[in-house]
Amino acid sequence: MNEKTKEHCRYTLLCFITGLFAMTVLAGCAQLKKWNEYDNPVIGIVKDLLPKTANERRKIIYGKLIDPDADVRRQGVLALEKDPKAAGEKTYEILSIMGQGDPDAQVRLACVRALFHLKAEQYLPGTLKFDSTDNDEMVRLEVATILGETQFEGNAELLTKMLEEDQSVEVRARCAESLQAFPSSRTVRALIEEVGIEEFHIAYRALESLKKITGQDLGYDHDAWEQWYIETDNPVKKDN
Repeated sequence: MNEKTKEHCRYTLLCFITGLFAMTVLAGCAQLKKWNEYDNPVIGIVKDLLPKTANERRKIIYGKLIDPDADVRRQGVLALEKDPKAAGEKTYEILSIMGQGDPDAQVRLACVRALFHLKAEQYLPGTLKFDSTDNDEMVRLEVATILGETQFEGNAELLTKMLEEDQSVEVRARCAESLQAFPSSRTVRALIEEVGIEEFHIAYRALESLKKITGQDLGYDHDAWEQWYIETDNPVKKDN
């Protein structure tokens, strides 16, 4: 094989490799676009909300928030929590949208915590209500915890609903514990219903909350609590 033929072969091989690389890049872009559009529709909304200009450090945060990798997005949420001005007035809205709609539970969980730590009163109540029926137990557990540590209108009603309807023993127990922050006749009534049930973890938390709210300790005797409730004008002790 003479030098001219060899050069032609090398050129042909180079063209083939270049073409293959280009096809791979295009396929990757198409896959990323497909992921953006179908696997995580929230990403387009977040991208539209992000500021169009920013310094390099904040651009890195923006990139993480819309990354295909869930763990990278979670890191972006944590970074945004530390620098809430990074996305300007849209920071809380972005966290709320991702907290409700991101396909990864750990990302949603990070967003709920960030909204709570940032005291985002405009967006946190709605996010908590939406995530109270999240399909992930850890997200709902965090919701139950935060509901007990905030005093938004409707918190007690939402906790009572979760206590009655949630399928997780851990979540229901956390709801029973959090309800002690909302002393009322309705809360006492809801907790009494849980005192005599078989799931001890829930019954224990319900009893502890009842003791704090009412000042009474009738143990796990549901009937005794029922009778006491009927005979008591105000089941909430005075210092609550």
